Amino acid sequence: MEYYISLIGIILLLFSLFNHNKDSFILGIIIRWIRWALLSLFVPYIILQLGWAEINYWRFCIICFLGWFLLESFYNWFAIKALSFSEVSLFPQYRKTEKGGCWPTDERFKKAKTWLQKNDFTFDQSLISPITDTLNLRCLVYHNFDKTIRLQIFFFPFRKNTIAMNFSFQSFYSSGETIITDNLSIPFGGYFPEKWTLNRLPKLRSIQSIFKRHQEILKKMNNKEQVFEKDALDCINEQQAQLESCNEKSGFLVDRKDRNIEGQLTDEGRFRVWREIWFLSYLGISLS
Repeated sequence: MEYYISLIGIILLLFSLFNHNKDSFILGIIIRWIRWALLSLFVPYIILQLGWAEINYWRFCIICFLGWFLLESFYNWFAIKALSFSEVSLFPQYRKTEKGGCWPTDERFKKAKTWLQKNDFTFDQSLISPITDTLNLRCLVYHNFDKTIRLQIFFFPFRKNTIAMNFSFQSFYSSGETIITDNLSIPFGGYFPEKWTLNRLPKLRSIQSIFKRHQEILKKMNNKEQVFEKDALDCINEQQAQLESCNEKSGFLVDRKDRNIEGQLTDEGRFRVWREIWFLSYLGISLS
């Protein structure tokens, strides 16, 4: 058993080192499962070797497996509660920046930028949304050649020297229906307006794959997409306001007048975010 535990530990270390400066969503899921398995095997082994308990080893492993689930659940629940009572806006407003279309210099960002040039996507605006005093969410807005598809590229620092990059393609119709295809991996858990169709694909990291899925969905609509004529900043901020209003009416958010006392999220809202974290972290599935 010592050999297998050591082997799992080495695999976890190698995967963690490889993913340290990467943005691999799939590898992150694998690392979390390996860590969970390692703790479930290692802790019972050490305790039994020290003679601190007398219990069947595999039964003890199952107990530790469930114990990690409870421990991480409590941690996530308190983190969600802290977020709910913080001043961080769940539906932040954006503003323009003077940086233009500045990109990080990592190779994976260069590949995405090259893809945009090859597929006739032109830069429109650079936006920023302050999350905290020291943390900002950056968003670059692009349009395809006939401005019937809007692309938002999000940059978010989530670890030291590591920046996450996510893509969101959007099209809309004269009926008011909006089609969104993205790979955002931030746990949302809330609701979307009735005329919005969201296709969230967090496992897909390639901009080409996400764009292809978006095109496939548009072909099934049998309707002509409308041109994005309105200013991107105004449109995006209006959508943020729509999302906030929708989630307040749906019981995900507390009424604005009561948020200073009860926090931003209702009990249902906290549960939905907690559930979304688990599904994204260990299955790579968004329930949004």
